[in-house]
Amino acid sequence: MNSIVQRIIRHLPVPKVRASVARGIAELGVGRGVPLEEALAGAGLTPEDIRDLDQEVPALVVGKLMQDMARRFPYEPLGLQIAREIPASFFGPLGYAVRHAATVRDAMDLFARYIEIVSSHARVRLEEDPGGLRVVLTHHPMIARLRHPIEAGLAMGCRSVGMVPPIAEIAEITFAHAPTGPVAAYRDFFGVTPHFGQRRNSVLFPDSYLDRALPQADAAYHDYLTKLLHRTPGFSALDDAEIGEALIWCADRGDYRVEALAERAGLTPRTLHRRLAQNGMSPRDLLDDARFGRAQGLLSDRALPITDIAFLLGYSEERAFIRAFKRWSGKTPAAYRAEQAGRQPA
Repeated sequence: MNSIVQRIIRHLPVPKVRASVARGIAELGVGRGVPLEEALAGAGLTPEDIRDLDQEVPALVVGKLMQDMARRFPYEPLGLQIAREIPASFFGPLGYAVRHAATVRDAMDLFARYIEIVSSHARVRLEEDPGGLRVVLTHHPMIARLRHPIEAGLAMGCRSVGMVPPIAEIAEITFAHAPTGPVAAYRDFFGVTPHFGQRRNSVLFPDSYLDRALPQADAAYHDYLTKLLHRTPGFSALDDAEIGEALIWCADRGDYRVEALAERAGLTPRTLHRRLAQNGMSPRDLLDDARFGRAQGLLSDRALPITDIAFLLGYSEERAFIRAFKRWSGKTPAAYRAEQAGRQPA
């Protein structure tokens, strides 16, 4: 994993997930003829980077993987396809513990209590609803905007308790976003037509289903796994998620000023400095890392002239970009691009 990704994992206030999530998305491509190395390359990953499925991976990287899959397979409900194809190991020990819970209600309670071992920012809330139990999934805005991971989360939650599409036990399902594929595909999976454009992402299970015993329940194995979950630390959700969101906003616009980052995050520059100092970083370090990572991505597109890349990164002239890139990498942008091209198979 390159240095920019490693620094993001340690410092950048954006969500993190298990490497199994990245692996699951990449495997979706593999099942459709995309070599694993190629599926991972667009996000700066190698198979070695995700060999340990329990390690932390920045959701920014997972987002790139998901966006690449969405480009390759447009207007397909990829989240539902992940849920059909990926095993319980996607969730690590939580997935296995849920499968061996005594009842559906017990399984959903486990999800709500321990989802943080899968993702730093995913949250599951259980709400008593007239006639049933509503399971509400929330996530960091960066992930929610991708839509597919939200659909995968709800769909895999259903699959983990033994529901097989088309599911007959769901009373209602709602999504805050628009469909990612044909509505019929959702009906074929969930057994009901979802309501899109709602205020939350949720599944409503009727009371009649909540106390149903799960077919694979194993009390001894469940107790062992629950104790294991209790000892497993959750991914560290930093308090500065709004800074990460502001950083993405600035990078999208090529505005790498400390003042712009602070303003977008709703902070004064002084408060921004203080918050990042708690994580051993300064605003300028953070912005330089983001700019360097963006530059690497743009340089991989050989059709983009370096002059245009400098403009997209907010530099007024090419020479300033060249000096900055050499400071970051020890190479000029042209030398870096030639080196990367030489590593790619002909």
